[in-house]
Amino acid sequence: AGNRRTANIRSIGHSDLFSLSKEDLSIVLAEFPVAKRHLEEKGRQILTKMGILDESTEAQQTKGEKVEIKLNRLEGNVDKLQTKLAQLMAELGTPAPP
Repeated sequence: AGNRRTANIRSIGHSDLFSLSKEDLSIVLAEFPVAKRHLEEKGRQILTKMGILDESTEAQQTKGEKVEIKLNRLEGNVDKLQTKLAQLMAELGTPAPP
C-alpha cells in the first residue's frame, strides 16, 4: 500500500500516536487548501534539499495538472449547457440537435 515510512519517536510522558491513511489525508487536505499548499511546499523543500526533486519537471507537471483541471471543468460546463439546451428545446417542442 504505497511507500512505507518509519520514524523513531521518544516521548516524555504519555503520547497518543495516530495513523492517517493516504485517502483520509487527501480528504482533509481538500478541506484545508492552505494546509495543503504548506505541506506541498515543505515537501518540495525537503526533496530539493535531498537532490531528489527536479524543479523544472515539477513546474511542467503543475502546469499540466492545471490544464487538466481546466479541461475537466470545461467538459462539465459543456455537459450542463447541453442538458439545459435540451430542456429548453423540449419546452419549445423542438427536437434538440445531436
